[in-house]
Amino acid sequence: MKNIFITIIFLFFFCAGYSQVKSKTTSSKQEVEVKSEKYDLGNIDLVAVLNLSVSYAKAAMQIKNSQGVIGKSNSEINSKSNKDVIEELSEIIQKPKPEDYFQSTQYPYLVDNKEFINMFLNDCSSFGKVRTQFYYRQNMFPIIFTKTENSELTFLVNCIAYDKILNTVETTPRKRASRVLTSMIIPSLKNFKSVFAIPPIKNVAITVVYECKNFLEDRKFALINDSESITAVFPKNLCVEFLSAKITEEELIKKSTFYIIDKDMEGNVKKVDIPIE
Repeated sequence: MKNIFITIIFLFFFCAGYSQVKSKTTSSKQEVEVKSEKYDLGNIDLVAVLNLSVSYAKAAMQIKNSQGVIGKSNSEINSKSNKDVIEELSEIIQKPKPEDYFQSTQYPYLVDNKEFINMFLNDCSSFGKVRTQFYYRQNMFPIIFTKTENSELTFLVNCIAYDKILNTVETTPRKRASRVLTSMIIPSLKNFKSVFAIPPIKNVAITVVYECKNFLEDRKFALINDSESITAVFPKNLCVEFLSAKITEEELIKKSTFYIIDKDMEGNVKKVDIPIE
């Protein structure tokens, strides 16, 4: 009788324990599913974002070139400093999740990583020696979480303006892009240390838009200059190694990915190799 009683007690605690484990497993599975849904980027891939956003940034540069400012008549396009973007982020995360598809994919990333993003924005009053100025479409915040062709999560800093007009005489689009890369983009990587602390991030990407023209032509009466862009995509681990002086700038460039839109292109961005000068 004693043995039967002990057996019954054992079976009771075993079933209770199994029930708890099963409940925790089911709950954990549900949490994973919810989290997966929460962080679903859908079809928000890097190239698609660039094809949409860069055209607006180039338009903004042309408007500013012709008018001196982004006027109220061009309310679809923003021109903002890093401090302005910090304020906008605060406004975004205080509101409910938006219904717009693109904004809804970005919202959970912005909310959960707001401290890292604010730290980054506070550190980037300049990119290289260029004062930070973002040109972007309204409702398309310039800090974008997207994915590469390999589905790697990428932190994109989108559409920063270069402050010099580049000469097209005896230069190719890739050489002009190379100048922006080495003088502005790579020196700015030191600003990304807070971004590197976001665990899921595999790459950081930076898009810069810039003006160019033929300095030998008489453009006195031209309303606008031409504009181009470069997007550099750097693996996070290589950025850390570069900033720790473990690899050279040349090694970083060789192992990174680049997209440009040059002044003569119509349509989408193209993937290119950038010459090292």
